[in-house]
Amino acid sequence: MNIPLTEYKSDVILIRRYGGWVMPLEKRRLHQITFTLAIIGLLITIAGNFFDISITKKLCYLIGALILLITALMESNTFFTVLETILSIGAGVAFLPISFIWKSGIPISLGVLAATYFSFSGQLKDYLTWLSITGVLIVTWGYALTNPMLYVVGGAIVTVYSFCSFRRGETIALVFGILNSIFTLTALLEVLRIL
Repeated sequence: MNIPLTEYKSDVILIRRYGGWVMPLEKRRLHQITFTLAIIGLLITIAGNFFDISITKKLCYLIGALILLITALMESNTFFTVLETILSIGAGVAFLPISFIWKSGIPISLGVLAATYFSFSGQLKDYLTWLSITGVLIVTWGYALTNPMLYVVGGAIVTVYSFCSFRRGETIALVFGILNSIFTLTALLEVLRIL
């Protein structure tokens, strides 16, 4: 029987040792650093929820989104990189003294560009990826129009995608799943408060 010595899974080389699959030390250390950074970004972003609309809240969202963008880049995860790029730019635009139309138009345009990129790059291979891009578009519309109901729907879709990605072996997706769950629940509470 021919047993392979290496296997490629989620851009990580796994080596067969002692009857199980193990990551090489360098990759494992990088992965641990990335995961730690992602948790820090998650905590900073969540901290923003505890402030009223203010400079501190905007700063928490911007810094958290940038850290999560760095972790998505380190993990070579295209979907979360695109998502965090949109959110980082949207958080940065919040500081600019421009009209509401520009502040809302930029995230919507980036969401449409992301959907176009995924369509033309051939990455929309399964229903889950289609669903995730739909979730990103809905989230960007909700962000741009400050509509909590759109946040709930889009956030729920992105949360499902995140946890399914985690289940497929993308460990970093767990952090994004937790973050999206918290923001979806926060938006749901806002919707229920409005009703």
